[in-house]
Amino acid sequence: KSDGSLKYETLVGMTGTVYVTIPPHGEPGGQVQVSHPSQLITMAAVQDGDTPLPAQTRIVVTHATTYQLTVRPLGVESK
Repeated sequence: KSDGSLKYETLVGMTGTVYVTIPPHGEPGGQVQVSHPSQLITMAAVQDGDTPLPAQTRIVVTHATTYQLTVRPLGVESK
């Protein structure tokens, strides 16, 4: 039986798309959309890269909390 609440750690490893440009160096302000099996999720996101990730960039989730996701561009290995 499911209680309907999202387990954020299940988002790690999932792919999605940048919805609002993600600034570099962990700065806040970006958003991504991730297709979870039960719903389309739009969440705040940060990244560790040196260049902004523009809207429509494909990403993979590397860390997840209740409030924000950490992502990297799809096909780019983490440091």
